[in-house]
Amino acid sequence: MPSLIGATVRGAAHIRAGRSNQDSIMWAHHSAPDETNIMALSDGHGDTKCFRCHIGSALGVKALIAGAMQHFSSVSAETGEKYLRAFGSTIVEYWLDNVQRYHFLHPFTEAEKASFGNAGGPGLFRRVVLNPTVAYGATLLGAVTFGDHWIYVQLGDGDIVEVTAMGEALRPFGTDECQGGDETLSLCDPRAADLIRIAERPRDAAPPRLVMLSSDGYAKSFKSDEGFLRVASDIVTMVDSAGIFAVYGQLHDWLLEATEQGSGDDITCGLIVSTDERAGAHDKDCRGSIGTANKSMPKRMS
Repeated sequence: MPSLIGATVRGAAHIRAGRSNQDSIMWAHHSAPDETNIMALSDGHGDTKCFRCHIGSALGVKALIAGAMQHFSSVSAETGEKYLRAFGSTIVEYWLDNVQRYHFLHPFTEAEKASFGNAGGPGLFRRVVLNPTVAYGATLLGAVTFGDHWIYVQLGDGDIVEVTAMGEALRPFGTDECQGGDETLSLCDPRAADLIRIAERPRDAAPPRLVMLSSDGYAKSFKSDEGFLRVASDIVTMVDSAGIFAVYGQLHDWLLEATEQGSGDDITCGLIVSTDERAGAHDKDCRGSIGTANKSMPKRMS
């Protein structure tokens, strides 16, 4: 039975600049009719035109949770390319609807207009006024499990890392296909429904020991990709030896150390961990019907 935990920390550089944490994370567990587990992570872009990206990322994780509940938490849940593509479209539709509703209730303030106009110039200002969703731009990562299904979602940068039953750490989507030229792909892109990547893990394969989702600030805190991937394997080892509650108790501090000694960016990490009876007592302490981490693994800077 998988356990879900996560944490997010404000970037060291963001603290120095007086900027907020622009990442969001949310996870959910639904027990009937089939046990469904959902982990969602979103990273606000943070550039000049995306000055409400922290709101966009919060709405992003909610959109993924809602879309997954609609598609996979029912007796008639289906997969296959057609249904996975419909899932992606649903996520983007939820996000757009929620952004438009939020923006209707909370239009740009005069202070935001003045600040953005000075920083972005008239051309960029007109672009955002004509399409306010740009101000909420964010990436999205997700993992959904139900029955023997494991579904992965990615739009933009960040990392999904899977530790297989054999202990190998790998990226289901690779490393180079989530980018859109010089800028990462985004929920605010008009093509988002077509660009979002969704894949189902082969159902005849043994389930993974762990799935780790993290914003791009985490991988950027390591000198090598091998060092970053080794974190996921190390977490599995720690779960086996000390239980998942021990990991949960240290996760926030690991991320804080990574941003302070590494990228300086906001860092967010969500884990879906396949645990066994040895850690059962700890698992119960970490599970819930729905969870969020808004406060602000082992870190290995090699």
